[in-house]
Amino acid sequence: ADIFGHRGISKSISGMSDDKLFDEMLNVIEKANTGDLIFANFVEFDTLYGHRRDLPGYARALEKFDKEARENMNNMNNYSKILYTNFKNDIILNN
Repeated sequence: ADIFGHRGISKSISGMSDDKLFDEMLNVIEKANTGDLIFANFVEFDTLYGHRRDLPGYARALEKFDKEARENMNNMNNYSKILYTNFKNDIILNN
Protein backbone atom coordinates (compact mmCIF):
# COMPACT_ATOMS: atom_id res chain seq x y z
CA ALA A 1 0.00 0.00 0.00
CA ASP A 2 2.92 2.35 0.69
CA ILE A 3 4.06 2.09 -2.93
CA PHE A 4 0.66 3.34 -4.08
CA GLY A 5 0.32 6.05 -1.43
CA HIS A 6 -2.49 4.03 0.19
CA ARG A 7 -4.77 5.01 -2.73
CA GLY A 8 -6.99 2.53 -4.53
CA ILE A 9 -6.05 -0.30 -2.17
CA SER A 10 -8.90 -2.33 -0.68
CA LYS A 11 -6.75 -4.57 1.51
CA SER A 12 -3.12 -4.48 2.60
CA ILE A 13 -1.16 -7.30 4.19
CA SER A 14 2.36 -6.61 5.44
CA GLY A 15 4.91 -7.25 8.14
CA MET A 16 5.89 -10.79 7.26
CA SER A 17 8.76 -12.65 5.67
CA ASP A 18 8.75 -13.28 1.93
CA ASP A 19 8.03 -16.98 2.57
CA LYS A 20 4.93 -16.13 4.61
CA LEU A 21 3.92 -13.46 2.11
CA PHE A 22 4.14 -15.99 -0.72
CA ASP A 23 1.78 -18.34 1.15
CA GLU A 24 -0.60 -15.47 1.92
CA MET A 25 -0.49 -14.39 -1.73
CA LEU A 26 -1.60 -17.89 -2.75
CA ASN A 27 -4.52 -17.66 -0.28
CA VAL A 28 -5.54 -14.30 -1.72
CA ILE A 29 -5.27 -15.60 -5.31
CA GLU A 30 -7.51 -18.53 -4.41
CA LYS A 31 -10.21 -16.18 -3.10
CA ALA A 32 -9.85 -13.51 -5.80
CA ASN A 33 -12.76 -12.39 -7.95
CA THR A 34 -12.58 -11.81 -11.68
CA GLY A 35 -10.91 -8.46 -12.28
CA ASP A 36 -9.07 -8.33 -8.96
CA LEU A 37 -5.48 -7.09 -9.03
CA ILE A 38 -3.14 -8.63 -6.50
CA PHE A 39 0.20 -6.95 -5.94
CA ALA A 40 2.83 -8.61 -3.76
CA ASN A 41 6.05 -6.80 -2.92
CA PHE A 42 8.69 -9.29 -1.82
CA VAL A 43 11.03 -6.86 -0.10
CA GLU A 44 13.51 -9.41 1.24
CA PHE A 45 15.02 -9.75 -2.24
CA ASP A 46 16.32 -6.20 -1.73
CA THR A 47 16.73 -5.98 2.04
CA LEU A 48 18.48 -9.32 2.54
CA TYR A 49 20.34 -9.67 -0.74
CA GLY A 50 20.23 -6.66 -3.06
CA HIS A 51 21.33 -3.91 -0.69
CA ARG A 52 23.94 -6.22 0.84
CA ARG A 53 25.29 -7.17 -2.60
CA ASP A 54 24.80 -10.87 -1.79
CA LEU A 55 24.62 -12.31 -5.29
CA PRO A 56 24.67 -16.01 -4.23
CA GLY A 57 21.91 -15.37 -1.66
CA TYR A 58 19.87 -13.44 -4.21
CA ALA A 59 20.24 -16.27 -6.73
CA ARG A 60 19.16 -18.92 -4.19
CA ALA A 61 16.13 -16.87 -3.14
CA LEU A 62 15.14 -16.26 -6.76
CA GLU A 63 15.49 -19.95 -7.66
CA LYS A 64 13.36 -20.91 -4.64
CA PHE A 65 10.71 -18.33 -5.54
CA ASP A 66 10.67 -19.48 -9.17
CA LYS A 67 10.27 -23.15 -8.17
CA GLU A 68 7.43 -22.39 -5.75
CA ALA A 69 5.68 -20.14 -8.27
CA ARG A 70 5.75 -22.86 -10.96
CA GLU A 71 4.49 -25.48 -8.49
CA ASN A 72 1.57 -23.26 -7.50
CA MET A 73 0.38 -22.14 -10.92
CA ASN A 74 -2.44 -24.69 -10.69
CA ASN A 75 -4.03 -22.46 -8.01
CA MET A 76 -4.80 -19.88 -10.64
CA ASN A 77 -7.99 -19.77 -12.64
CA ASN A 78 -8.13 -19.47 -16.43
CA TYR A 79 -8.44 -15.68 -16.26
CA SER A 80 -5.43 -15.06 -14.04
CA LYS A 81 -2.16 -13.58 -15.21
CA ILE A 82 1.10 -13.23 -13.33
CA LEU A 83 3.70 -10.57 -13.92
CA TYR A 84 7.06 -10.91 -12.20
CA THR A 85 9.25 -7.86 -12.13
CA ASN A 86 12.09 -6.30 -10.23
CA PHE A 87 11.91 -2.53 -10.32
CA LYS A 88 15.52 -2.15 -9.32
CA ASN A 89 18.39 -4.43 -8.65
CA ASP A 90 21.12 -3.22 -6.32
CA ILE A 91 23.12 -6.38 -6.85
CA ILE A 92 24.89 -5.22 -10.03
CA LEU A 93 27.78 -2.84 -9.56
CA ASN A 94 29.57 -0.77 -12.18
CA ASN A 95 32.89 -0.30 -10.41
